[in-house]
Amino acid sequence: PKLAQMVDKAAKRRIIKSNAANRIKSRFALAIRKARQK
Repeated sequence: PKLAQMVDKAAKRRIIKSNAANRIKSRFALAIRKARQK
């Protein structure tokens, strides 16, 4: 049970990290699009 909880926590952390990275990437993409439109 303890190992499963640790794995679950690690998986959640990984998901949170990937979500944050995706948000940053999408923000950069939007900024680049806006800059190109000018």
